[in-house]
Amino acid sequence: MNDSDSTDKNSNQYEENISNFNYDSKDLGNFEWVKYILISTFKVYLNNIFTFIFISLIPVGIFNILRYVFIPNINELNQNELNGLQLFFFGVLLITGFFVSILATAALSIKINALTFGKKLNVFDSYISVLPKIRTLFIANLVFFILFFAAALLSITIFGLPLLFLLMVNFSFFNQMILFEDMGPIESFPGSYELVKTFRIRIFFVILFILILLLFMYSLVWIIEPKINLINNLIFSILEITIFPITGIVPITGITTMLIYIDIKKRKSVKR
Repeated sequence: MNDSDSTDKNSNQYEENISNFNYDSKDLGNFEWVKYILISTFKVYLNNIFTFIFISLIPVGIFNILRYVFIPNINELNQNELNGLQLFFFGVLLITGFFVSILATAALSIKINALTFGKKLNVFDSYISVLPKIRTLFIANLVFFILFFAAALLSITIFGLPLLFLLMVNFSFFNQMILFEDMGPIESFPGSYELVKTFRIRIFFVILFILILLLFMYSLVWIIEPKINLINNLIFSILEITIFPITGIVPITGITTMLIYIDIKKRKSVKR
C-alpha cells in the first residue's frame, strides 16, 4: 500500500465514522460549550490515562535518553561552556524533540479518533498510521513554529499578544486537516481557518484555560523545587522535562484539540 492509498483510507474512514455517528446536535452557549469540551477532555484523559501516557512516553523517553547520553550535564552548562560537539548534539536534540512531539501529537489524534468512534487501535498502530503523513506534518509544524515564534517575539508589543492568540485559535487544527482531510502542509492552514469559523471565541477560552492550567502545574514545580534539598537538580529535571510532558502537556493538549475538531466536524455534518 502506497502513501496516497493509506491517506485516502484514513480520510474515507473518518468521513464514514462522522456520518454514522449518532450525535445530539443541540446547540450550546459559549460557556456551556467550553465547559463541555473541558469536562470531556478530562473524562477521556482519565478513562484512558495509561494509554495516553504510553503514547507520550515513547517519544519523550527517546528524547531524554538521547539527552542524557550525549549531554548529561546540560543543566549545569552555560553557553560559553558548550564545545562544538555538544553544540551539534544540542541542535540534534532540538530537532529530535520537535520531531517526536509532532509524532506523539499525531498518534494521539489517531487514537482519540478511534476511541470516539469505538474503533480498536493499539498504541503502535496509532504511530504506524501517522508515518505516511510524517513529512507533510513536519513541514506544516515547521511553518507553524516559525509563525508562532515570530508572534511570540512580537508579543512584547501591544499588537503581538492578540496576534499570538489569533494564530493559536485559527491554526490549531492544521494537524487534523492533514491527518483526516488529506490536505497539504500549506493548505492545512486555510483549512483550519475555515473550520473554526463561528467557534473562535469558544476555542480562545478553551486554549486560555488549558494554558493557565499548565502554567499553574509548572509554577508548583518551580515553587517546590528550591525546597527540595536531596538531589535537587535531578528531581527538578525529571519533573520538568519528563514527567509533566508525559502525563500532562502532550496528552491534555492533544486530547483537547482533537475533541474540539471532532465536535465541530460533527456539528457541521449534522447541519448539512
